[in-house]
Amino acid sequence: MQEQYTTVIWDFNGTILSDVELSVEGLNLLRQRRAMAPVTVEEYRDAFGFPVQNYYRGVGFDLEHESFADISREYHEYFFARMHRCRPHRHIPELMRELRERGLRQFVLSAMEETELRRILDELNLATCVDAIYGLRDLLGRSKVVRGQDLMRDHDLQPASAVMIGDTDHDVEVARILGITPISLTLGHQSPHRFAGFDHHRADSVEDLRDILL
Repeated sequence: MQEQYTTVIWDFNGTILSDVELSVEGLNLLRQRRAMAPVTVEEYRDAFGFPVQNYYRGVGFDLEHESFADISREYHEYFFARMHRCRPHRHIPELMRELRERGLRQFVLSAMEETELRRILDELNLATCVDAIYGLRDLLGRSKVVRGQDLMRDHDLQPASAVMIGDTDHDVEVARILGITPISLTLGHQSPHRFAGFDHHRADSVEDLRDILL
């Protein structure tokens, strides 16, 4: 990491937590209940994006006749009940602790509902690595821009000294709106080729990410 960077903002799902397979499992349960064909992990990663409602519409859910809020509650009931099966990507906890030891400030900014986000970070023993945790107020998976702005304001963060690590093009978008440097970790909810057109750091492993940061 360049010397002037003192702050790391982490996305959670797919970036810290390896949860893609559970996400696809939950999605396919919803599809099965609606007599829709399942999707593979590869198909999911090729198409997933934000806002999540648009992704669901794009893969065939009829949101003219069914509430996305109801679909989201159905999905999260399944997902949260099984989230204990998911673990962080290998070496992510060690990297977060190393950054902490080096004196960098760390935050989590996620599209997950904030109460659940705090609970799982605590269960993973990672809450102590970060200065603050920012999630959304509901289960609808909308933009993280407003919460990111809250984070920057609440902690008086200087954009030039911060990086944001995420696994989707939305994370790149959020970082650029906030004026901070994006880093894409391609282990999560979008395939590596989805970042081909972006001019920013891309890490295809946690080892790559550590090299960029340190």
